Amino acid sequence: MVVPEGGHQWLNPGGRGFRDRIHAFTDTGVEVGASFDHPAQNKVFAEARQLPFRLLSDVDRKVGDAYEVLRDPANPTEGGARRITYLIDPRGRIRRSFPVGDIDAHPDEVLAALQDPGPGDGSGAAG
Repeated sequence: MVVPEGGHQWLNPGGRGFRDRIHAFTDTGVEVGASFDHPAQNKVFAEARQLPFRLLSDVDRKVGDAYEVLRDPANPTEGGARRITYLIDPRGRIRRSFPVGDIDAHPDEVLAALQDPGPGDGSGAAG
């Protein structure tokens, strides 16, 4: 899940879905949440929305660039992140990646993928 930039005063349905199912995710060892905002902004955002998971701060957008989520890679200071989910195994290999289509259904889609991640080759190919 990518959290909107700039401390927006809302949490999209996907974010609520992750929050409301957090135990199903944490029981599998998953940690969710990343933002281009500063840590202090993330803390305020998470506390205001009662998010029971950490939000990682990628202020310089290097992680976003590496994971190809920048909306305009030619100008990383413009726009936010594309909505995409990566399932990364304990060795740091991408086991599955998929763009977010239906925001409401996405948390359940991720949970299903965690239950049956498939063979995955670590290439990042959507599965």
